[in-house]
Amino acid sequence: MNTIPHCSLINLTSAPSSWILDLILHPEQSPEQQNTIPFKIQTKYFNADIHLNHFHYSEHWETEDSEKFNRTEALLLYCEGTKESFAKAEKVWEKMKEFSPPVCLCIIDSTREEVEQEHEISRTGILSWCLNNQFELIECDEEIDECGEIEDKVGKDRILEALKSHTWSNMELIENSKSGTGAEDEKPKPNLEANMDSFESLFAQLASMKEKSSNLSPADRKLYAEQVAMSFYAAMGSSDDEFDDVNDV
Repeated sequence: MNTIPHCSLINLTSAPSSWILDLILHPEQSPEQQNTIPFKIQTKYFNADIHLNHFHYSEHWETEDSEKFNRTEALLLYCEGTKESFAKAEKVWEKMKEFSPPVCLCIIDSTREEVEQEHEISRTGILSWCLNNQFELIECDEEIDECGEIEDKVGKDRILEALKSHTWSNMELIENSKSGTGAEDEKPKPNLEANMDSFESLFAQLASMKEKSSNLSPADRKLYAEQVAMSFYAAMGSSDDEFDDVNDV
């Protein structure tokens, strides 16, 4: 049985983070009633069962048992543009970085380059912290550049996209549907652009995949390697049958 990975959302602000939960969870769920919420990530390539942990930062953070976060594969820090907020972020990351979560997002409502008060941090300062600690900065008020050729998700929409782009350790690939007619021309043609985006996302995570597999037993490592290989094969628009044919060679 696969261990269920975690997505940890930590609120470092004075504002509620319920809107982030609404982005991630299905509407019928009631996140306020529990701190750990099971949910399923579903894409056209795979499904994965995840536990979403959410809580506010408290002054007792340093006494928290770090082992409770050892299954965290995605860390979401909800911050504000103040020195106090990023001092909290620093303490959280000191405890979490030993587990090397592959997805690290720094979520902030908005940034500005010119600060008006001493306790505020400029956008350059926030970007510097993110780069030094390998976080992706999510500016919630960012809008798509209409002049750009590639329509990547930005702002709030990027949060869920980042979770769907990650190769979760317990993911289950979706098998291609078979019509049973045997007619080759009835098979749907792959979306090459979408497949390339998925392939590039997987390729960017190779290092974290290798590190994750080093902690598995030989049998689990073999199974995980097969899942990763199938993910790359699916991203290239190939079917499971073709993958099996390659393995039989």
